[in-house]
Amino acid sequence: MRIDVIMGFMEMKHLLLIVFFITAAILSGQSIDYEPFFSVKILDNEETEFQFSNMRYFDANREPKYFFWIRRGSELGTATYQLDFKKIKKIVFQGDYDSPLEGYTPAGMTLTSGEVFDVQVNTSGYIGGIDRDFGVYGEVYMNYNIIQSIEFVHDGTYRQCTFCGAYFYDEEIESCPFDGSELTEQHRISE
Repeated sequence: MRIDVIMGFMEMKHLLLIVFFITAAILSGQSIDYEPFFSVKILDNEETEFQFSNMRYFDANREPKYFFWIRRGSELGTATYQLDFKKIKKIVFQGDYDSPLEGYTPAGMTLTSGEVFDVQVNTSGYIGGIDRDFGVYGEVYMNYNIIQSIEFVHDGTYRQCTFCGAYFYDEEIESCPFDGSELTEQHRISE
């Protein structure tokens, strides 16, 4: 056999293997892993309200996150941890940026469980999402006392797309924006 025929056969064999694995993945029911879809109402220091959907927090390195870094504690010690958006109902900022901890702002935080805590929230980044008034992507920086409050538009539950499996914590979404499929109610996430 000629070398070019052998090479063509080898390329075809690799192509068929790739097609086989893609088809097997689709038929096995693997869902597409979309990022969770949150919606928030943001009140700035001039009482202007912004509504962002598909919201995420970008840290100082511009990396998207679906949680805030939180500090809380007492005179004896402070714990720092990440708190997922799905557990937060509302944050009301109560103090100056960088006070008392650099990069953190004092706030009152209400969880979806109804519990209220005094915490410090890392405000060195910004919130990005689709502004519902203009229908385009927008950003609001959290530092410099620009944001008075952030209210999540969810009660701790979520809905899931029946086709692609995407999670939606935005109570106002009626169908999946990715494929138009029906969303089904899910039980409260417990971890």
